[in-house]
Amino acid sequence: MRLSFLFSFLAIAGSLTSFAQSDIASLEDRIIFIQEKMRDAVDDETRFAYHDSLRQTMTEVMNSSGSLEYAFDRVQYMSILTSSNGELRIFNWNMPYNDQTHTYGCFMLWLEDEKQGIYDWVELEDNVDDGSSVENKYLKPEKWQGALYYELIEVKKGRKKIDHYVLLGWDGANGLTNRKVIEPFTINRGQVRLGAPVFDIPKKHPKRYVMEYSEEVMASLKYYPKEERIVFDHLSPRQEGLEGNPAFYGPDMTYDSFNLDKTKWEYNSNVDITLDKEQSKRPYIDPRR
Repeated sequence: MRLSFLFSFLAIAGSLTSFAQSDIASLEDRIIFIQEKMRDAVDDETRFAYHDSLRQTMTEVMNSSGSLEYAFDRVQYMSILTSSNGELRIFNWNMPYNDQTHTYGCFMLWLEDEKQGIYDWVELEDNVDDGSSVENKYLKPEKWQGALYYELIEVKKGRKKIDHYVLLGWDGANGLTNRKVIEPFTINRGQVRLGAPVFDIPKKHPKRYVMEYSEEVMASLKYYPKEERIVFDHLSPRQEGLEGNPAFYGPDMTYDSFNLDKTKWEYNSNVDITLDKEQSKRPYIDPRR
């Protein structure tokens, strides 16, 4: 009798899992369809309508069982980052306007209580004015300066406890400049706070680090996990008299870095990046291509 009950329970559990997977697969199909339509749209109004539809679809994904584990490996035009322990996931995409500005979508999903199996999620809303200086500010999910993230870094306090996360991202700011951003954030009791006082820079105490440079060039921002350091191009104006105007800034063939020291990122200038050949390449592909 007990064995029969066990088989029945397993059969029901298996059916529920299969149903959940099928449900998420149908949402994945919808994501693919919407993003293809958004990519092919020729006017901003239509493109934004698809962007808004994608946000609504992602809300359904967040509320679907199994979204933290499902692969989503058929989705091409979305950055999906997962923490090493599988307990945090970030879904992120960009929508370009015809004037070369962008808007972004982003959802964070995480395991809030492992024992009780409680999940939580939040949408980051891209509504900070493009000209606003946010380097020294904490931001909330409902007031986020959008970016397309391509790397998730976990900074631990001790062996297991997470002190903070760091995201590396790209922002096609406008027709004159692009940005790269180092965005630390914390999750505490279901609350996400963007920005953290984790940078050790002489005479500066930013909550995030932003590189802004000319649209005409590419700048590198990469994390080296073995060395626990973030290496990036040093930016300089192309000639004297253009200081302070990022539209004329670009890499000057030197590099700076943030080296992790416990839970702080220590700034170093003019660093040697002679690592192995594979690491020395710039792996970042501009998402506009």
